[in-house]
Amino acid sequence: MFHFKGGPSDILKALAIVLAFSFAFIISDILALVFIAIILTSAFNPTVEYLESRRVPRTFSVLTILGVSISLMYLLINTLIPPLVSQTQTLINSIPQLLSNITLQFNLSQNTQNQLLAYSNIGLEEGIIGALNDNSDSLLRIGTGIFGSLIKIITVIVLTYYLLVEHGSIQEFFGNFFEGKSRDKFIYIWGRVEHKLGVWLRGQFTVMFIIGLTSYIGLSILGLPFALPLAIIAGLLEIIPIIGPAISVIPAVLIAASTLSPITILSVLILYFIIQQVENIYVVPKVMNQAVGLNPILIILAVMVGSRLGGPMGALLSVPISAVILIAFEEWKKYNTQKNKNSIVSSNN
Repeated sequence: MFHFKGGPSDILKALAIVLAFSFAFIISDILALVFIAIILTSAFNPTVEYLESRRVPRTFSVLTILGVSISLMYLLINTLIPPLVSQTQTLINSIPQLLSNITLQFNLSQNTQNQLLAYSNIGLEEGIIGALNDNSDSLLRIGTGIFGSLIKIITVIVLTYYLLVEHGSIQEFFGNFFEGKSRDKFIYIWGRVEHKLGVWLRGQFTVMFIIGLTSYIGLSILGLPFALPLAIIAGLLEIIPIIGPAISVIPAVLIAASTLSPITILSVLILYFIIQQVENIYVVPKVMNQAVGLNPILIILAVMVGSRLGGPMGALLSVPISAVILIAFEEWKKYNTQKNKNSIVSSNN
């Protein structure tokens, strides 16, 4: 029969841990925003500290960096949105013809062709109008969703601002919970976590930009329609390691199949294969592996677990969270190793 050997204090500790995890799960949306702000802080803080070392006031440095980042993001979106909307609208209008070409390319049965065309002929506009007519609350939900997203973005920006401005004070506040060597160890682990998160984010944006740009150039050279949306999809899906790049091939191959040209299909497959090989051999090892240091299998498992627990946001944050857990595990191993060594020395004496 099982007997619990712990005392009341151990039971209370176990209960506290369970309650803490339960509470964290309940407020996971809020914690996700805080963690995103922490990642941004980790990425921007080295630049802020460099400017501060050049006698630039910290608050001014933070405002400048955030202002420049937001401006660059706005310029990027403003540059990409018009052609993206145009090509996407053309793609939507071409869906019936594209599906017809794909069914011919893959020799699908007439019944399958008719079913696909029946679905495609509904049209996006008719679907939206029907949804709005069926549910008068749709516009309200859409508006609420947009407003909620804006609030989240503003919250992350404000949190990032205060985390950057008060970086030293926040570190000192949490450091005061420890004493002596424990405090030094805490500051060291804090630095490791910040460095890894910052390098991961900068590396992630670098990989996304490289893959998106090379995909657009390659698809444009091949003359494939809708090169910009496909390239943006390829770049954005890089945020999900290993799985994302594999998924990005599918829409490109489908568009290539709609051209009824086997050479185009083969060319697109070869293009994506070359891009993935260059990414795996040169880009990822130099940019990402040093930042994360996780086994590919662990990355896939982390993405799957993150997606299951937190949806798209969970999948997005699964890798940096895993990187932080890896640091904690490494430090725990070091602590136990040192503790065992000290025990052996004490017993020998």
